[in-house]
Amino acid sequence: MSFLAIAAPFIKLGIPVFPLSPRTKIPPADLHFLEEATTDPVKIAAWDAQNPNFNVALMANEDFCFLEFDIKGGLSKAAVEMNEALPITRTQASGRKFGHYIFRHTERSRSLGNRSANLEGGGEWFSFRANRKYLVGAGSVHPNGTTYTTLRDIEPIEIPNWLCEFIERHTAPAKAFARTDTLEVSDEFDFDEFTAFYDISGEWDDCWFIADECPVAEYKHSHSTRTGFFFDGESLGWHCFAQECRGSEMTIGQLISYLNEKTGNSYRGAIWEQQDFPDSEWEIEELDDLEPEVDPLPLASVPVTPSIPNRSPAEYDYTDGLEDVLQEPELSRTTDEDEQNSCATSTVNISDPECHDGLDFPGRCAMYGRLADIAEGHNRLQLGWLYPSLLVVASSLEIEDADGHVRANQYGALLGPVHCGKNAHMDAALASIFVPMKEEVVLEDAPGSHSGLMIQLSRDEPVHRLLFLDELINLFNACGIQGSNLPSMLCTLWNRDKTGGSVKKGREVVYGKLSILGGLAINDAPDFSRVFGPHSVKGLYDRFIFGFATVHVRYRPTRTVAAHFDLKPVHFPNWVWDAKDVWIGDDLSRGRLSEHALRIALITAACNGDQLITAPCLQAAFRFCEWQQRLRQSFKPGRAETKDAEAFEAVWSALREQFKKQQKSGKPHVKAASLVLDMEQTDRWKLIHFTDVMNSKSYYRQYSSMIGRVRKTMAEEGFIQEVREIDEGDNGKVKKTRTPFIVLLKEVK
Repeated sequence: MSFLAIAAPFIKLGIPVFPLSPRTKIPPADLHFLEEATTDPVKIAAWDAQNPNFNVALMANEDFCFLEFDIKGGLSKAAVEMNEALPITRTQASGRKFGHYIFRHTERSRSLGNRSANLEGGGEWFSFRANRKYLVGAGSVHPNGTTYTTLRDIEPIEIPNWLCEFIERHTAPAKAFARTDTLEVSDEFDFDEFTAFYDISGEWDDCWFIADECPVAEYKHSHSTRTGFFFDGESLGWHCFAQECRGSEMTIGQLISYLNEKTGNSYRGAIWEQQDFPDSEWEIEELDDLEPEVDPLPLASVPVTPSIPNRSPAEYDYTDGLEDVLQEPELSRTTDEDEQNSCATSTVNISDPECHDGLDFPGRCAMYGRLADIAEGHNRLQLGWLYPSLLVVASSLEIEDADGHVRANQYGALLGPVHCGKNAHMDAALASIFVPMKEEVVLEDAPGSHSGLMIQLSRDEPVHRLLFLDELINLFNACGIQGSNLPSMLCTLWNRDKTGGSVKKGREVVYGKLSILGGLAINDAPDFSRVFGPHSVKGLYDRFIFGFATVHVRYRPTRTVAAHFDLKPVHFPNWVWDAKDVWIGDDLSRGRLSEHALRIALITAACNGDQLITAPCLQAAFRFCEWQQRLRQSFKPGRAETKDAEAFEAVWSALREQFKKQQKSGKPHVKAASLVLDMEQTDRWKLIHFTDVMNSKSYYRQYSSMIGRVRKTMAEEGFIQEVREIDEGDNGKVKKTRTPFIVLLKEVK
C-alpha cells in the first residue's frame, strides 16, 4: 500500500497524519512533524509523491487520543479490574500483535495528558497518548517486517470515564522540564568541543541540541526522537525521552559521570560555573537497559519516568476479542521467502567447522559470490590483502538494504611492512570493480582536518566517497592533532550519512556515504599500537576491517577487466538476526564485529545479484569476521599518552610475541641450555633473551635509555622475573649472577 492509501481512512476520520521513514517508527530528519501533521489531501499527496513507501503516523490532538498496550489482552484485563464492559472502538494490531485503540477525547481524558506505565518486571505495560504524540497507523510496516493491521474498522468512540480512571490509577502525570533541571556553565564552556569529545552529533532546535543517537543507549530510540541537551548559552541540561532508557532518569551531572566512566576518559575543558555539587547530582544508579516504545513529546513538556504504584495487570484468562481475528488466514504475514528460509538459521555454520586459527586468511570459506571469484582470479596476489580491498571498493557502490537497517560503507586498512605490495592489492581491487563516476567518488588526498573532510563531501545530499590512500598514516596523523574533530567525524560517517562541524563562517552540515581504504606500513604489533594510538581508541579502531598477509608480492603489470554489477536492494530475512545473536553468544568482543558481518553479507550479496541474504553468504561473513577477531587479538590499539608509556607497551608486546613463538616451538634459546639454574631443561623454552628481543626490534635505538627503566619497572611490578645463574666461587660461597634472560610472570593471552 502507498502512503496515500494508508493515510486515506484516517484523514477521513479527521485524524492528522504525517510520514515516517519506510519500515521505521522515526520521522524523516527534515520533517517538523509536530507542526506539519495534517489532514490536507494536497499535502499528503505531496508526501506520497516524495516517497510512496513512507509509513503513516497518527497525531494525537484535541479530538483524538490513543491507548497502546504492550501485553496480550491488555484492555480486557483493564475492563476486568474495573468491573466494566469491554469498549468497542476503532482497533489496530501492532507489528507485535498487541492492541492499539483509537478513541475520541473527553474533558476527562484531555486533563490526563500523556502517560505511560511499566510492568513490575520491566517492559512497558501501556501508553496513553493524549496530545502531540503519535501512533503508527495500520497499513504501515513494522521494523520486523510485519504489517500493522486494522482489526475493527469502525468509528472511534469517546473514551469511557472508567478507562480514564484506570489510566490515572496506574500512572503519574508527566513532569515538565524546568530550568531547575539545568546547571549554570562557565563562561569558558565550549558546547561544540564538549559534544565532539564524547562523539555526540546532532542538530539544533532552538535551545535544544537533538542527538542523532542517545549517548546512553548508543542508538536512536524508535519513538523518542528528540532526546538531547538543553543549552541556552548560560545553563546546560539533558533529557532522554525514552522511558525505559537508563538515561531518562539521569541529570546532566549523572550523564557526564556515566560518559566519563564508559569512555575511561574525563572531559578536561571548563564546564561549570560552580564546581561543588551535591553527591546526588553525580550518582549513577543501576537502571534497566530495555529498549523503549515511547513517542516523542514537545520539548516544552519533557516527561520523566513517573512513579508507578506496585501494581501490574492481573493474570485473567480474558482476551480483547482480538486473538480470533489475528488468526484469520488473510492476516498471516508468512511469505514464500520466510518458508524457504525458515530453517536457514539451523543450516548456517555458526562456528567454524574447520577451526581455523592464526593470522593467515582462511580462504574460500571466508569469501562469497562474485567478489570471491574476482579475488581468486588474481592468483599471484594475497587474499588476505586483496579480498578486504575488494569489500571496501565495492562498499562505495550503490548498495542498499531493502529494509534500511544495515549500511554498506566500510573502512579498511591493509597491514604489512614497507614495500610488501599492499598498494598493488589496492590498485588491483579498484581496477577489478567498475565504479560509476570514478573521478568524483575516488579521492586520493587525505584530509588534514575535519574541515578538509567536509570539503570532500556534499552540502546537498549524500554522495559516495572512497578515500583511497596509499599511506593511511597521513590520515591518522591528522587525527592525532590535539583537539582534532576528525576522529569523531569519521566515526559518525561510519554510522550515518550526515555530519557537521565548525568552520570560519559558523557551523555547516555535510552529507556523504564514506568508505576508506589505505595501507599501513607496520612491522609488528607495537608498530600498529603507535599508529592506532589514543586518538583512535574511542571508536575508530573497531570501525575498521583489516587486511593482513606475510608474503611479499613482486609487482607484475596485469590487464584487468572491471566487473559491472547489476545492483538491487537486498532483504535481510528475520532468521539472519537470530543467527547473528547466536554467533555473538557471550563473546562481547563480537558486538561490533557482528555489524561488520552484516555489512559484508550485504555487500557480497548485492555484488552477487542476490536480493536476499542466504545462509552461505552469512556463513562466509562470519568466517571473515572470526579472522578479524584473531587479527584484533594481535593488533591492538595503543593507549600510551607519553613516550615512556609507549616504550613500556612496545617492550611488553615484543616479549609476549617472543613467548608465543617459543611456546609454539618448544625450543629454548641456544644459550639457555648451558645456564646453571634450578630449572629443568624441558622448561627452558620459557627463558626469553631480553637483549636479543630488543635488538631484533631496534628498540635500543628507538627508545634509548628508556629500555633500562622499562625493564626495571616490569620486574618491580611483577610483569617479569630476572633470571640469575647460580655461581659458586673459589671460596665456596654461592652467589647468583644476573643473565640477559627473563621469565614472564603475567598471563600471556
